[in-house]
Amino acid sequence: MTIKEITFSSTEQFIAHILPTNPQWQPKRIQDIEPLGGLGWIFRGQANSDWSLQPSAFRAEALRLYSNSWINGGTEGALHFFYLTSHLHAELHAVNTFLKMADNAGFTTPLSDNLSVLIERFTAKLKENSAPWKFNNSSSWDSQFVSPEFPPKGTESCFALAQHHGMPTRLLDWSSNPLIAAYFAAKEVWDGRVSSENMSLWCLNVANTPKDHVKIISPPRSSNDYQRSQKGFFTVDMNINNNFVNSGSFVPLNSVISNYEQDSKKEALVKLILPSKFAKELLRKLYLMNITPCDLMPTLDKVRETYEYHQKLFDKAPLCTKYQTFVPKF
Repeated sequence: MTIKEITFSSTEQFIAHILPTNPQWQPKRIQDIEPLGGLGWIFRGQANSDWSLQPSAFRAEALRLYSNSWINGGTEGALHFFYLTSHLHAELHAVNTFLKMADNAGFTTPLSDNLSVLIERFTAKLKENSAPWKFNNSSSWDSQFVSPEFPPKGTESCFALAQHHGMPTRLLDWSSNPLIAAYFAAKEVWDGRVSSENMSLWCLNVANTPKDHVKIISPPRSSNDYQRSQKGFFTVDMNINNNFVNSGSFVPLNSVISNYEQDSKKEALVKLILPSKFAKELLRKLYLMNITPCDLMPTLDKVRETYEYHQKLFDKAPLCTKYQTFVPKF
């Protein structure tokens, strides 16, 4: 089943459609309200509409720098096991390294001894089975290493913090506010980091999401300013390890959900498309709704950055009311 797509020809149409007040985004069941901040949907913006829903950890060897045991993926089942162990080790090591460096710099983090213990176990497994052909059948493999419980229970906050600060993880960022998600798509285009013909806003209906495939993670927000300000959630594909062992590839989330929709006849994912030429206009409108760098990433550096961002976004127009100081005339 093909994912439903809706293309817009103007910023006004796009914003009118994604406003949280649009009845389309309202939950159908009262039990959906509290966990998702009032909406039955979560949203993810991407600067290129051609991109799949692929977590950063599975993109072009993003984790190679974080493992001394990294190997190239293979096409044989035995090598799949060995590669997956190397990949999981690198995922844990990347997050643990980030948290330790942040802790040494004096930042509060959810650093957990559990991560170090897990890394030691994976390292031992790699050394023990340094020859991948030892894994000639699944019975020789400890099932805990392809368990769907990854990130490991109790480490979700660790992975969430690392993800929000640019570390490669298997989490995908989402927001319960579609306007916030749209900002991140448009900002990458306007900054020049991404060149694309169209941007996209992915909309995930939580009630229709396959619960045995997709886990929605919402770690405590009290210790994560970015997650709290961005009304953030995360998704993780719980079957991706087992699927990799069988196929040798990490299947994007949109493909997983597309197959589920075909079987269940339920609409779980919608893709909204807006031409990238509207990125600046969209950011201007979002700015007036208080969706700015310092509102979404509340640090003093972002306050300064937002001042410069405003000047460029509005072509050095006078500061808007939000930042004006009233000067009486005499």
